[in-house]
Amino acid sequence: MAIVGCVALAAASAAGVGVARGDAVVLADGHVDYAARLVAGQLRSQIKDGTQGAEPVVWRDPAGVQFELRAAAKTATADDPRYRFLGAAGSALWMIPQVQKAGVLWAGWNTEELTSADVDGPVTWTLESLQGPGAVAVFQTGPFGDPSVIFDSADGLPDRYAIPLGVHAHGNWAFSAPGRYQLTFRMDARRPSGEALADTQTLAVLVDPAAAGPGPASSRPSSSGPPSPGGPPSTGTADQPAPAGRAASPALRVAGARLHGRTLTFSARVGRAGRLGVTIERGRRVVARAKSRRVRQSAKPRTLRLRLSRAPAPGRTYRAIVRLRSGSASVARRATVRAPKARARAAGAMRGAAVRAPGPRARAAGAAKVTLADGHIDAGAARIVRGRLRSYVKDATGRQVIWRDPASVIVRVVDRAKVTLPAGMGFIGRKGQTVWMIPQVQKPGVIWAGWNTEEISSAQIRGGVAWTLRRVSGPGHVVLFQTGPFGQQDVLFDSGRRLPQRSTIPPGTHAHGNWAFTARGTYRMTFTMSATTRAGRHQTDTATLTYRVG
Repeated sequence: MAIVGCVALAAASAAGVGVARGDAVVLADGHVDYAARLVAGQLRSQIKDGTQGAEPVVWRDPAGVQFELRAAAKTATADDPRYRFLGAAGSALWMIPQVQKAGVLWAGWNTEELTSADVDGPVTWTLESLQGPGAVAVFQTGPFGDPSVIFDSADGLPDRYAIPLGVHAHGNWAFSAPGRYQLTFRMDARRPSGEALADTQTLAVLVDPAAAGPGPASSRPSSSGPPSPGGPPSTGTADQPAPAGRAASPALRVAGARLHGRTLTFSARVGRAGRLGVTIERGRRVVARAKSRRVRQSAKPRTLRLRLSRAPAPGRTYRAIVRLRSGSASVARRATVRAPKARARAAGAMRGAAVRAPGPRARAAGAAKVTLADGHIDAGAARIVRGRLRSYVKDATGRQVIWRDPASVIVRVVDRAKVTLPAGMGFIGRKGQTVWMIPQVQKPGVIWAGWNTEEISSAQIRGGVAWTLRRVSGPGHVVLFQTGPFGQQDVLFDSGRRLPQRSTIPPGTHAHGNWAFTARGTYRMTFTMSATTRAGRHQTDTATLTYRVG
């Protein structure tokens, strides 16, 4: 069973992703987030543009972006009284869905780059005003189809919503009529010192261009700056946009960064001649620098070696920030690097260790396991490491993403996850039955588990990654399913049926679903990830993940 049409198809389509139209960049397919982050010490609302899949993320100012919903986004209001806030049953709607649909933009919201050291408490996200031909509602759908409304212009604005720190979430964005909309959002936060931070931005949305008729593609202020390129969240790339009136950032690509004593080696493609400098950081502390050097423009990657002011401590993981300055413009790229160990570790010491930099997954026996009980993880995460497909648990429960061997992890599903099944959920159990549910929409105090191929691109594999459930042991059965905008369920895995069962995850995907466990106890789920490389080599990796329920 393919997950196409019901998960995050973050790979770009040539038909409308990142297309410049007039003075706006049109985003019509793939994964984006309306994100709050600190830029030069100030709170900024930016669009995290991940429509290029595993290519570097681009951070864009909302004023320079136009979201576009085309014919594939058109649907109709469900004949369900819970959704009357969207209009009469059967009335037309254009929807950015909570669970991604092929050919439709997948828009979420994001505070993943903010920590308690940056701001105190949640970020308040406000829809202050709306201009457009119809109403707009943003809502999330729970596992059993119950909507939770975040914004609804039909009952008056402003509407406010508190986003906890470190959150990445998705919901349904519903537009009641075709045409051009201007959504004015405000983000508010407060520093630990008590200083107030705020930013207000207007986002343009064009709904059903064919039905909307001719007109300007965007009405953004002409003073807005150009987009700022960034990098994948796992490597921490985050470049500031160039101020209005200044030259656009020069292109820079960095790959294969390695540390050897006081030498940093990496491959770089430089779009404009300038001066290249490097800092090595751990946490918020600079541990080493390299004197900047002149570099020429290079259409092809070239290997650079820079001498650092000191040798970082061996065996530790660092962030290398490579910055290119050319005239009045600059751009930075970040890469995770690990200093080689001073000596080999004892046998068995690597199992359960955090994998912060690409390397083979540790499998030696004998170390204690890590228990994850709250926050965001991707229980089925695939990546290609040293040319091999590997299965990981992507642990984002702390301040730093950690890639863990599934054999080293226990996922704890606490009693706060208990729910009572309503009618119509017979594929899980009977009405009134208690089950433990990891929900598709994040719930405070409950682990939030998804799956992930964001670090794999279509340039690396043919087709998608086959995700196969092979074995399940435990006191009950497990069902993994996704809930659509109006409560429709799509079952991906059901251990109560014959195994193995297979789903296909496209490259560049990050998705979530509902994991239902029917009894208290310990479950072990064995999954295989498999894919075919562009060179035609078939690769597989099998791992077992432990869930402790109740």
